Amino acid sequence: MKNSIIPITAASAICAAALVGCEWGGVHSGESWNDAYSWANFTGTYKLVTAVAAEDSGGETVTEASDSVTTTYNGNGSYSTGKAGLVPGSVTVTIASVGSFTDNGDKTTTFSGSAGHTVTIDYSAGNISINLAANVAPYIGKTVTIGFKYNIAEAAAAAVNESPITWLNLTQKGNLLTFQDNTGMVYSGKITGASCPNADNEGYITAAHIRFTFEATSTSNSKIKLSGTLSGDWSGGSSKTSGTLSNRTIDASYTRGRGATQFMAVSGSVTIYATGVSAGI
Repeated sequence: MKNSIIPITAASAICAAALVGCEWGGVHSGESWNDAYSWANFTGTYKLVTAVAAEDSGGETVTEASDSVTTTYNGNGSYSTGKAGLVPGSVTVTIASVGSFTDNGDKTTTFSGSAGHTVTIDYSAGNISINLAANVAPYIGKTVTIGFKYNIAEAAAAAVNESPITWLNLTQKGNLLTFQDNTGMVYSGKITGASCPNADNEGYITAAHIRFTFEATSTSNSKIKLSGTLSGDWSGGSSKTSGTLSNRTIDASYTRGRGATQFMAVSGSVTIYATGVSAGI
């Protein structure tokens, strides 16, 4: 009969006892430590091997918010709203002693006065460019007020993490897991299930493929999660307490908001060509 991923229950104890000589109890409530998992330890640094672009998983309504920023005109140039994903048609720009500009929805604006002043908008980056007519000196130091709406999801994606994930550092303490990626984000979680190999008549596992399922959540953003499997090849020889776990692999999903990215990462003496996971939604 093939091994299968099963929730950790008291029924799992018999299998694990054959492996390590101690009872493999149920997962305790909360974040308690269950040392019975330590016989197959996945602690190490895992480099990403394959990745795909994050996809929209649906189920979340895209929302918008209104905001405004005030700055000072210092000559023709670009000015940031501080928010990515501006909503076309929502931007207004007012420059003291000059006038107001209204968003046409196509990156251009209409000026309230008759002078040849122009303002253009970069919706994606959240920037505006001011180009006043000749003799800008009288306007230097004047207050510039920018009102706008922005897409909350786009702004959050741009603010949280621009760097791709290329490796994960995993620390396992029994059933408890802590991940940290190369961008500095930390994820806390635990093992939720296991694939138990069969021991021989004397209670030894000489060789087997081990698999744990896990879930972990970012400690700084509850909408960012890792979930999937840890797997490796166990070579235990004739000992219940020592052996080799090779070909250790993380096969998991990275999710943030509506975005989901499947990836694989490995630890061990293998050649790696990392492609990285996009952290964007």
